Amino acid sequence: MEFYSHAEVSLHPQKIYELLTIPNLPEFCASISEVISADDHTGEVYSVWGKFTVHREQIRRGVRFSFPTCPNALAWTITSEKSEAGNYYLLVHCTINRKTHTDDMIASLEEFVADWQTGLANLVPA
Repeated sequence: MEFYSHAEVSLHPQKIYELLTIPNLPEFCASISEVISADDHTGEVYSVWGKFTVHREQIRRGVRFSFPTCPNALAWTITSEKSEAGNYYLLVHCTINRKTHTDDMIASLEEFVADWQTGLANLVPA
């Protein structure tokens, strides 16, 4: 399953990578409540679904995070995209490895990407 949201913030991809670190996850996403441990690429966090290992990697135009031990193989990216009108915005793309899921899980994933949209909307382009 895939879930999307976007924030009307124009931000250079390198700045995305610099700002969106594992220690900063709760600052940008209310669904992630606490960082237990973190370095540049790996950490442990508490989320609405419990405690998970989190991985972070730089990708083209942004950053990818994943919960590699999650039963649903949750992963999400935040990238800088260009609209048809020529404006840049941040896109949140979240996936799990299931075609369908329970209504509660779908609702929590929709809330997760909405939390990212809210957190990213507070970014000031630099």
